[in-house]
Amino acid sequence: SIGVLGQAINIDNALRSYGIQPLVFKAGTHKAPLGMIGEVTKEGIAKVQQTLEDTHLAFKALVSQARPELDIGKVATGDVWLGVNALDVGLVDRIITSDEYIAERMQAGDTVLKMLKYDRAHTMFWGANKLFPSSPFAAATRGVAGTLADLRRVLTKVTNIIDLDGKGMIQLADGDSDIGTAVKAFDGRATASLALATEGSY
Repeated sequence: SIGVLGQAINIDNALRSYGIQPLVFKAGTHKAPLGMIGEVTKEGIAKVQQTLEDTHLAFKALVSQARPELDIGKVATGDVWLGVNALDVGLVDRIITSDEYIAERMQAGDTVLKMLKYDRAHTMFWGANKLFPSSPFAAATRGVAGTLADLRRVLTKVTNIIDLDGKGMIQLADGDSDIGTAVKAFDGRATASLALATEGSY
């Protein structure tokens, strides 16, 4: 949809009907021409509409720059274009799923990364830590629980890296502060990267 929309609610009259006088302080003739409080004027409405028109012109210019063959007057009406219709008028080049696109990029040799979220797992000591957060026992168990959780995350990362067909590669390179591997895509098979910081959290 190539269009611009602006909406506003003004409660100035409602407040005044209850004896409340809204006060608006501005510097600049066209600063906030229309707001929730303050008098609504014809000049303010015209200014807001002009801002929308200017934004629409900029929007159309940007689309035309990227797709010069497009009939911008036909498509920049604010209508919502479904995929097939957008293809017909030249707003998109083709219709494809994200999985298909990722597979194509891997086949082309591009690097593809998969982001995984790891949460610190709750352990049997978690309840005690919550009940007695400042006790020596809690401090000790937090260290044990944290180590176990970190170990679990590392093992999970390693498991995710290895291909099921046994053709995955893990290359470790010693560094001053970390051990890492690069992620590469080869013949549709992603070889992944593992970075284990010697200090800090994962």
